[in-house]
Amino acid sequence: MNVHIAIQGPVGKAIQQVLNLFGEHSYTDFENAKLVLVDSKEQLLQLHTSDKYFVVLSVREPSKLPTNAEWHAVPQLATLIPLISDETAIDRKLGKSPSVSGGEVPVEYVGMGGLRIVVVDDTAKNRELAKQLLAGNTLAIASSYAQAMKLVGESGINVVLTDLYLPMSKHGALSVDAIEIGKLVPYGMLIALEAARHGADVAIVTDANHHQDCFSAAFDVMRHTYSVNGKKLLLLNNCGKNWAQALKLLRP
Repeated sequence: MNVHIAIQGPVGKAIQQVLNLFGEHSYTDFENAKLVLVDSKEQLLQLHTSDKYFVVLSVREPSKLPTNAEWHAVPQLATLIPLISDETAIDRKLGKSPSVSGGEVPVEYVGMGGLRIVVVDDTAKNRELAKQLLAGNTLAIASSYAQAMKLVGESGINVVLTDLYLPMSKHGALSVDAIEIGKLVPYGMLIALEAARHGADVAIVTDANHHQDCFSAAFDVMRHTYSVNGKKLLLLNNCGKNWAQALKLLRP
């Protein structure tokens, strides 16, 4: 089984030496690993992705780990052996991990000409859809709140089309144990206000079920054009992820 040991120094080396005594394992780059060993929740936040299983080795038990991660006390390293020796167990654990959103990926820049548009969505298929529906424009496609807030501050952005819910992002005021990896937060509201402040028209586009989500239900009665800093702001929940329709409503 492919294992990536992100732990530096003598502890990481010791773990690899111990694991070499138990079966055939390959120690690969992060991309090809199925199992990833880290030594803190901070490191988990930096590396987290939904397609791998993480083990956090720490003396102090971290709170609020995602479903595809678990904690082991450092003195109890022997408990790692059954986990790593049974690849089927890792597959089962990954199968239980609901992937409601993807991890952060680099900002993608697509096309030249037309409007300068920032698209923000944490789901890969929705980002791909944006490339198809908004062809002919200059796109900067972001997958996270942090990326979006940086992009909307750039000069010359005409339009921002953003998802409502994005995974929780680490902020300086939050302790690491307050962060729930993968938890979705309505960051689209903040992105929209910041984008309008910088001179862009904005549409918040959510496909959340309005029978099950309070924000989406509220959008039902807020289908008006709002003005923030003289720019248009729309709240849309009735078009799926039809980015082209959202743009048409903003720029008839």
